[in-house]
Amino acid sequence: MEAAQEAPDRPPLDVNALSDEAFLSANGIPRLTVVESTGSTNADLLRGAAEDPSAYPDLTVLTAEYQSAARGRLDRRWEAPAGSAVSVSLVLRPVNADGRPLPTQSYSWLSLLAALALREALLETAGIPAELKWPNDVLVRGRKIAGILAQLGPMQGGAVPPVVLGTGLNVTLTETELPVPTATSVLLEQPTSVDRTGLLKSYLSRFATLYRSFCNADGDPAAGMAGGPSLHKRIEHVLTTLGKQVRAQLPGDHEIIGHATRLDDYGSLMVVDSGGHEHVVTAGDVVHLRPWTPPARTRATKAAMRKELLPGEQVIVVTRPQPRTLIFPALLFILVPALAAYGSAWIVKGGPSHLMPLIKESARQWTPWLIGACIGLAAWVLLGYCLPRVMTWHATKYTLTSQRLVARYGMLRRRDQQVYLATVRNVVIHQSLLQRILRSGNISLDTGYPNSTVVPDVPEVATFRNFILDAIDDLPPAGDLGVAEVPYDPASPWQVEPWTIETREGGRDER
Repeated sequence: MEAAQEAPDRPPLDVNALSDEAFLSANGIPRLTVVESTGSTNADLLRGAAEDPSAYPDLTVLTAEYQSAARGRLDRRWEAPAGSAVSVSLVLRPVNADGRPLPTQSYSWLSLLAALALREALLETAGIPAELKWPNDVLVRGRKIAGILAQLGPMQGGAVPPVVLGTGLNVTLTETELPVPTATSVLLEQPTSVDRTGLLKSYLSRFATLYRSFCNADGDPAAGMAGGPSLHKRIEHVLTTLGKQVRAQLPGDHEIIGHATRLDDYGSLMVVDSGGHEHVVTAGDVVHLRPWTPPARTRATKAAMRKELLPGEQVIVVTRPQPRTLIFPALLFILVPALAAYGSAWIVKGGPSHLMPLIKESARQWTPWLIGACIGLAAWVLLGYCLPRVMTWHATKYTLTSQRLVARYGMLRRRDQQVYLATVRNVVIHQSLLQRILRSGNISLDTGYPNSTVVPDVPEVATFRNFILDAIDDLPPAGDLGVAEVPYDPASPWQVEPWTIETREGGRDER
């Protein structure tokens, strides 16, 4: 990812293009509003739909240039520079072609449907291939570029409760403006276009098409859409979560570890544990879903930690520097004994007397001393040069936990260096040509201080960086602030338990 240090031009959304009657009617959008600034587009639509339902029909759209009180999962606040993101919310009142409301069990597919529509819009408008991460993230090269937030509105007079679906897409955020190191933006992915208006129109068009097909199929994800594959198959095809070992963290410090195999009929993730038992993980229950390191490696890494772990801290991986520094010592370890043996044999056979015939008699007297010098020189090279470098490499360990990165150097004189992941603002890889060939590199951790912390010669550096980014993403929030949830009425025949799905919507996540 290439950093963009200076803020690019950020023209406002083209209100005329978005308000074009041909565009709105073609996509069944009855009302599209663009505001300069608001607290939260989701909160505005939830409040409006509750106060005057008739003024907010199906596919009502609200988009803002700037949001000051936007929220994501766990009520995390975020804030993005004005004009740097696409922040849009829609009111959905799902009914089929006969006007019959869809079963509320099908609502769990709406976030995935929106993510699929956004993926198609990114490819069409910006030329960026993206993937989906369950339950609601859109990723580019493993980094989050967009997120979705779905909220269930209140029931009014026995009618179907609306769903407010918010989408946040990072568009022109620079490297320093990203909310977390695990994020990215359209600008940073070598796009063909960063036109927010074009991206928004493409997203709304593709969402409307998929949404209408989904509604006409009575919310059945297994039904074909527009003569093509079903929504279920389309999403599974681009879902990076499937086929991986994952750890699903659930409320109450519970977790499920296993193999993510498929999505069920309600969009829930099916995880098979080591005992072969299949678990259902729903979007409303999961706190975090991350790739999982096999338990055997985890036990070994825990044993390697000499200091006590902090409360709640877990070891993720332990590694040593890339052993390229041992290439020359290894060669000397092979060559020096061989040369010492050859030299000793040459001395015993009278090699020195052949070189200097005048000292033939005295050379015989010096033979033991010459052999001893030869062996001593070999021992000095092996013990004085090779062994210290091997010991230094072996004594250096990089330990990544769920809260810290600890680098330990030295054996007799140990030096520990640790960085708390909560202080990391950016993670950068630096590689020489040789390091690129060996897939190693130096990792620089920017914590906001003048000098970054550098971890040298990390093997499989891209994988190690991903471990760091995942651990940062797993950190608990420092404080939770957000918009109040819509009250949930369990006695209502229409209303189901509201769910909140993770999103940063292109902004700065305050942790």
